[in-house]
Amino acid sequence: MLTESAFARVDAAMSSYRQDSELTRFNSTLPRTWLAVSGDLARVAHAAIELARFTEGAFDPTVGALVRLWGFAGGQPPVRVPAESHVRRLLSETGWGNLELDKRGLSMRRLSDFSLDLSAIAKGYAVDLATQSLQAAGCSHLLLEVGGEVAVRGRRVDGRPWVLGIESPQSLGGLALALELSDASVATSGDYRNQVRIGDKVFSHTIDPATGRPVTHNLASVSVIAESTMRADALATALNVMGPKRGRAFAEAHQIDAYFILRVDSGYDSFATGRFLSLQKRTRQ
Repeated sequence: MLTESAFARVDAAMSSYRQDSELTRFNSTLPRTWLAVSGDLARVAHAAIELARFTEGAFDPTVGALVRLWGFAGGQPPVRVPAESHVRRLLSETGWGNLELDKRGLSMRRLSDFSLDLSAIAKGYAVDLATQSLQAAGCSHLLLEVGGEVAVRGRRVDGRPWVLGIESPQSLGGLALALELSDASVATSGDYRNQVRIGDKVFSHTIDPATGRPVTHNLASVSVIAESTMRADALATALNVMGPKRGRAFAEAHQIDAYFILRVDSGYDSFATGRFLSLQKRTRQ
């Protein structure tokens, strides 16, 4: 019940599918109109702004209209590739700097007619919220997973770290890597489970805020280890937007623990940054 309550709170505040969510209500307000919001929505919006700033816009929560234009987040897949003029028009309204919170964090407003989309950070926040609820109830050793976002606290019953698997895009359900973790969170952003076909082409659900179009690089997935699931969630999305070269440079420069899986001519390849591989599970004799 504790976890269900946490997820229900986040769904009511940040669902882009529900017509009665706070997020839907916020997206319906006129630009420059302040709207009082819940603490949950304010906290996630504030974190989204900070992470957008940190990633230099690779993570941008204001691309909701573009996400739906390409057939994701409740949008209908278009019959044909959207016209460049339509993409440019929606793109002109985006930009994380157009999302503003008042100094007390009790109200928000849009400075342009963008659509706020928190799907790349809200699920991570929900996992963190549920984890905190379980810890407050006295559960100090736990593993909580929701749709690929995972939080672990403490250790297993046998005293060993928790073992988490990173899924292989080549074999769904198979493992690319197994990690041993305690007191950390892991999130993965990839396109192999969430795509849309338009005509004879397949497009990723990850929208590049710089172009308003789905990313076109050869990254299949990016997994990130961080202190919170919310941060891991957003950073995995940002690195996926950046692509393998820029994403690797950014992760190394900022000491982000990340694992990249790429499509190559021979199948798949991978590389890691930070301590990702040092946490790889070793075979025990």
